[in-house]
Amino acid sequence: MKAALVVFGFLSIIFSLGLSAPRFRVDQVRDSLGNAVFPGMSYYIVPYDQPGGGIKLDNLGQAYECPVTFLQDYTRKFRGVALQFKVHGITIGPGLIFTGSGSPLLVKVTQGQKPFCASSDEVVMYLSKKINKICLGIGGPEDHYYSPTFNGRFHFEQPDIPYAYYLVFCHSDAPENCTALGRFDNHEGGSRLVFADNDTKPIKFLLVNTLDKPPPTNVKN
Repeated sequence: MKAALVVFGFLSIIFSLGLSAPRFRVDQVRDSLGNAVFPGMSYYIVPYDQPGGGIKLDNLGQAYECPVTFLQDYTRKFRGVALQFKVHGITIGPGLIFTGSGSPLLVKVTQGQKPFCASSDEVVMYLSKKINKICLGIGGPEDHYYSPTFNGRFHFEQPDIPYAYYLVFCHSDAPENCTALGRFDNHEGGSRLVFADNDTKPIKFLLVNTLDKPPPTNVKN
């Protein structure tokens, strides 16, 4: 019971700090070449104008542990794990993905890229007791030393930059409080993707269709 109260208290602090995601116009989400992003297709997520490359699943240096935490690789040309998006509530037809919380997304790693040891391919936010931050990963509590994982949905917000997006998470218990993801480097072979706060500014992403061969030219190191 005490553990549950601690977790609830931690969440209350996080979602009362005003660490809300920036809100912009509603528009159709497009990949790095300007094509519409569709549910079910696979995309790499790479930073728009910050150093580094795509994301990967890592075991954080624990040789016998399952790789269930996302790290953004340091290498620009690295593409890593691809993700797929499903619009929550749409069961028929291809659908379209728009920016804003009105287009809540279920996010999964592309089929065949889930580690066999992970309980699920669904992308989640979980509380890392090691760094005391809420991090991006996959699976459930059993994959993260029974640390809490949080129910909610992702969506994209767009700054005033073509084809650049913030990845945002809204907790089910506090849907009005949504937080963009930032980058936190704990020197683990890449940067974790965590709730952006005063020390971790939101990171702008490009979505790169896995069928597109040329890397985006406006990604800078």
